[in-house]
Amino acid sequence: DTWEVPGYDLLPRMQNLLVPTLVLTGDHDFIPTEIGEHIARAVPGAKLVVLENCGHFAYLERPEEVRAALTGFVR
Repeated sequence: DTWEVPGYDLLPRMQNLLVPTLVLTGDHDFIPTEIGEHIARAVPGAKLVVLENCGHFAYLERPEEVRAALTGFVR
């Protein structure tokens, strides 16, 4: 419901994040991949991982790939 509030836009604030950020999405997610790409561009140094043949619940649908992405990211 938050996105329905007039003027709601977190992207400008994301530019100030100073923490390592992994944006993980599935190519069949109900949230379009372009949104993940947009978020990853907004956060300095963010890494985007798009899992193929995966919907919204990546940790259930592709647990090995999620684990690999997280492991690679935190190293």
